[in-house]
Amino acid sequence: PNHLLQWTAIKDAKNYGSKCYDFYGMSPEGKDEKHPMHGLYMFKSNFGGQNIHRTGSWDVPTKWIYFPYSFAEKLRAFWFKKIKKMMKKNGGKKDWQIKSDNDTKLTKPLNDTKNIKDDKSQHVIARSEATKQSIISDFFAGKIPCFGVAGNFTGHLEQAGEAVDFANVKTAEQNAPKAVFPTYIPSKDSLIPINLQDFPFDQDKIIFPQNEENIQVEPECALIFDATWENQKLKSLKPICFGASNDCSIRKPGAKKISQKKNWGKSSKGLSNNLIDVDTFEQGSILDNYNIASFIKRNNEIFEYGEDSSIKDYSYIYKKLLNWLIEKINNQQDEGPAEKIYDYLVQSNFPSKIMISIGATRYTEFGEKNYLQKGDKSYIIIYPKKKYSKESLIKKIKNDEAFEKEISVLIQEVIL
Repeated sequence: PNHLLQWTAIKDAKNYGSKCYDFYGMSPEGKDEKHPMHGLYMFKSNFGGQNIHRTGSWDVPTKWIYFPYSFAEKLRAFWFKKIKKMMKKNGGKKDWQIKSDNDTKLTKPLNDTKNIKDDKSQHVIARSEATKQSIISDFFAGKIPCFGVAGNFTGHLEQAGEAVDFANVKTAEQNAPKAVFPTYIPSKDSLIPINLQDFPFDQDKIIFPQNEENIQVEPECALIFDATWENQKLKSLKPICFGASNDCSIRKPGAKKISQKKNWGKSSKGLSNNLIDVDTFEQGSILDNYNIASFIKRNNEIFEYGEDSSIKDYSYIYKKLLNWLIEKINNQQDEGPAEKIYDYLVQSNFPSKIMISIGATRYTEFGEKNYLQKGDKSYIIIYPKKKYSKESLIKKIKNDEAFEKEISVLIQEVIL
């Protein structure tokens, strides 16, 4: 309830025209978990924003009553933070506690607490719904610029017939991605190509482009990043959440730019509305446990469209991917099939959020040889591989079963 209360207050303040929302005090040490106000720090900082350090709060005694009052406050704090906490711990409490600066409160148990190890995990999970709903709302309102990565899964470009487009592109390593390409830019500036000004993402459908025949699903993992800028250059990208993405593409020989094959208007791409929190973006993180699968349901038959692939098997992932993305966004030039995407982001006023689909997996034999048809239903599924099998996913599709929250799924029907 505390998160919902704050989130509602933030939205109301924004609607009234406020430019900032003051959470007031928290621990000056920030991430020092031993500080008595660390719980309050976690609660407030997980909403995002900027920490502003001041001198703090000080008491100026003006009457003698202050001193017994101060002593009583110390006794109360000792009772709640030491004695009562110990009593509850020994009594086998079942709810999760969040420590504040002056009290110990019990929160309502979460729907799924079996993986929660400590209060820090509680904060991360509890804030996720408010944060993700805000991100999803902003995304589908067309407020976040979107990009893709070309050639981040060995063999995909060759299957798609696009390797020749990058024949003259030089990379630091043989398996390195080839370029970052734009799919949507939230700006009407004349510098932005017209096709990139149309918001192309849809949760339910793919509208077949006019006068085109060869359309393929591109199953991908998409990440939404916090972007930090310094001196008008991208300084850092911090992943917030990830989910299933369809970077649906026209197989159009002779297109001068990658983006010309990617955005043909409304409902030409897709992103799941169920995004999953990123804990850390390094080996051993939650992403290590997830696979990407994709299927086409055609005439009540189910076909595997992309190879079932682990997210950690991208050619560039984690820190290596982040460094490469930052370098490309800042320095990529308008050469061959690539574009100078930095200029597009300048026209987007140096956005604080950026969405990037980090590359399509390889196709199965069916996926490589079969283009989309009217009535096809595309399924792109990002799932924890230790809990679910490919067969269990196919069963869910066949029986039209709902997918669990820990699975990010994008289901789109192809219409003309």
